[in-house]
Amino acid sequence: MIGKQKDSSYLYLRVTAGPHKGETFRLSLTGRSRIGRDSSCEVLLAKDNRISRLHAQVILSDKKVYIKNMSDKNKVYINKNEMEQSQVTKSDVIQMGASELQIIYKEKSTKKKSSKNKNYSSPRKKSKINPVTITIGLLILLLGFKLISPSNTKPKNRNIASVTPKGEVAPVVLLNSNFKKSNKNKNLPAQAQYIKGFRDFKKGQYESGLLHFQQCLALQPQHELCQRYLRLSRKKIQELIQYHMVLGRKYKDQKQYQACSSTFRNVTFLVKDPSKKLFKEATQNYKYCENQLEGNF
Repeated sequence: MIGKQKDSSYLYLRVTAGPHKGETFRLSLTGRSRIGRDSSCEVLLAKDNRISRLHAQVILSDKKVYIKNMSDKNKVYINKNEMEQSQVTKSDVIQMGASELQIIYKEKSTKKKSSKNKNYSSPRKKSKINPVTITIGLLILLLGFKLISPSNTKPKNRNIASVTPKGEVAPVVLLNSNFKKSNKNKNLPAQAQYIKGFRDFKKGQYESGLLHFQQCLALQPQHELCQRYLRLSRKKIQELIQYHMVLGRKYKDQKQYQACSSTFRNVTFLVKDPSKKLFKEATQNYKYCENQLEGNF
């Protein structure tokens, strides 16, 4: 439970659903952290149009975490129950607008290098140097020097002007045919896009990853890893769409209209194309759930 925090702890708020899914915000342990669409908020959810400019506030008091609704129009739900102010733990689901959030608690790393059980080696005894050994070593060095002297080696290719037997200066010739100015590796930008896309893919941010893999293939169409993860990203997005559609219908049947509205809204973010059948169905269900919430149906 987050109520018993140490001084060496960090407190975070992670977005688990909505336009900012996957983003994590560090909260203040000494003051209050604001949540909203205004740029001054510590937890900035600007992409969620259903969030107020100042929607809620996270308060740390007596080593316990509370969340308080600061909006007159919009609501805050803790575990699907409407709350004005409530204590929250890391197991609670906080819902506002089209976003769901969760408290995360991490401790600072307190590892220290231990100086115990160090193996101190005893000083080595100085060994006496044998004069015969020194003499043999010098002879070997002299022999090696003669073998590598310029008279015994072939001249290396040099990119300098040479003097002809007649004393004329010959033109500069690049004797090494492989000596060329290397162009910048054209694969580097594509590889950078792949790395960014792969990181997003591992975080479950498949839409962002998909864009990076597409940019990678635009730069290098034969990039095998970008081709592979582009297909996997599209597959994951389709699986997410189907999952949210099933979940949204379930919420609708159970008359959980707040969760129903958020889920079908997520589908429209994922599908994007208004001409698609799933987009139209999700939009229709989203409007239905919204009307039920507002009592206009």
